Amino acid sequence: IFQVYSEDELRERIAKDLLQQRVIGQEVDSKIRITDEEMVMYCKEVSSNRRELGIAQILLRGSDEEVEEKEKRLRSDLKEGLLFDPLARKYSDDPSAQNTGGKVGMFQPGQLLPEIDNAAFLLKKGELSPLIKTAYGYHLIYIYEEKSLPGPNCEKLSDKEKNTYTNRLYSEKKQK
Repeated sequence: IFQVYSEDELRERIAKDLLQQRVIGQEVDSKIRITDEEMVMYCKEVSSNRRELGIAQILLRGSDEEVEEKEKRLRSDLKEGLLFDPLARKYSDDPSAQNTGGKVGMFQPGQLLPEIDNAAFLLKKGELSPLIKTAYGYHLIYIYEEKSLPGPNCEKLSDKEKNTYTNRLYSEKKQK
């Protein structure tokens, strides 16, 4: 950079860029407004996604071909009406599946491996995920239970809760 610009030119360009960014930021910030109605709607949207899932899994290991073959048989067995628990005992390479039928427990978002978390929270009760690859092998995730977690009363938020939701919504709007 110093071969192209002198030190003074570089300082001048940096100062100009910083000023430009500040002006753009002020222009954007000044146009963002959060109404009470928007904040309540945002609170309700966020709260509706608060849930806890009962997750069961079948862990498959082996070559890609072996895993694909096991998955085909397993999905075929499910279509024929077999229950997940006995299939987990039969197919899972996780030794604990023999005792648990693949059930690993109740989880909230962010409590699982990111790959599993991302897939699991897209599913509804009774649904089976596509194959999910992690460092431990391939997983098929099954949702056996779903609970909605209580959220705030979005119509009667405390000042602290209002600030929290307003700030989150403001940040999202600013990013857009």
